Amino acid sequence: MKRSGVLLLLCSFFLSGLGILMLASIADVQGASLFHDKNHFLLNQIMYLAVAVLGCGAAAFLSPGFWFRKPILITLGVFIVVALIAVHIPGLGHATKGASRWIRLFGVQVQPSEFVKIFSLLLLSSWVGATSCRNRQFVPGVLYPVLGLGLVLLGLLAQHDLGSTVMLAASAGVVLFLSGARIKNLLILLLIGLIGVSAYVARDPERLSRVTAVLHIRAEESPAPSTEQDDDTYQLRMALSAIGSGGIFGKGLGNSIYKQRYLPENHTDFILAMIGEELGLIATSVCWLVYFCMMFLGCNICLNAPDKRLQLFAAGLSIYLCASAAVNIGVVTGLFPTKGLALPFLSYGGSNLIASYLTVGLLFSIALRSRPKPAAPEQSCTLPATDLWST
Repeated sequence: MKRSGVLLLLCSFFLSGLGILMLASIADVQGASLFHDKNHFLLNQIMYLAVAVLGCGAAAFLSPGFWFRKPILITLGVFIVVALIAVHIPGLGHATKGASRWIRLFGVQVQPSEFVKIFSLLLLSSWVGATSCRNRQFVPGVLYPVLGLGLVLLGLLAQHDLGSTVMLAASAGVVLFLSGARIKNLLILLLIGLIGVSAYVARDPERLSRVTAVLHIRAEESPAPSTEQDDDTYQLRMALSAIGSGGIFGKGLGNSIYKQRYLPENHTDFILAMIGEELGLIATSVCWLVYFCMMFLGCNICLNAPDKRLQLFAAGLSIYLCASAAVNIGVVTGLFPTKGLALPFLSYGGSNLIASYLTVGLLFSIALRSRPKPAAPEQSCTLPATDLWST
């Protein structure tokens, strides 16, 4: 399915190109205010994109079997442990708004969890996709991988990153289901997960207020814009107002009103609202359609992968990438509480952009090694055994 890989790559280029265009249009106000350089975010994103494309090319060049070699799997496992711990080391880790998700290396801020999620899905796929794994049995097929994954999820929760925790758990659940795990075992895990997330949110006043804020806004027929930035509903109200003001065709590039510091995260988590304001409903609908196409292409690559491990890995990557986009769109449109998940390829940020292109590169590599379609049987011209002329 080489065509699916090429189309997937073209979709990612389209989205990141649109993201660059939007940053050129809206990020000047934030850049001038925070860094005294109106082109700060634009130039950084172009640099991140160059690195991301190089990483994508390297991942596409390597054979998928390279990642399943035992030394590589051990190395990636060590990386996951070190990355989850490093964000809490004083002087290395960096916390923002109560979340400890970043480290500073040589003056560059990196979010290791973006790569931890990809490699966790790789390790999970390697375990449950192995021919020796008895996936129908609870202990080897569910308990062992869930215990390992649980440590990663606890590490993400320790960073106060509930959004990534839920997304990784959901993607891993799909991988376990496709590997042949019993549904009753997965339902038990789902119930435990829902109880755990509910308890976590209930004990966190900030996250609980985000949930109640969404419910409050959805209960209103026409939410009025808030002027209090401390209000839990402020960011969402501004996003909905920006999308609504754009109408079908938008106000035009550079004509945004809400970029004037009314919507603080307009270049990151809420960039879709800026697309809606400046380019209108048509542009946002095209973005949704592109993400849907990427999901379809990822599934196609999964179905044609050469072995079970690669099938599961491709499925996990496709689910995670497009589910992250779906959740971000849901947050911006008021369906979900704010979670801090970036919109893949569109939002400003180096770690997410590089990780997104790494995902595409891995899927492209699998697509290049897809199974050839079986040749159609040749039509036989021989007559039936019965001679129609003889009576």
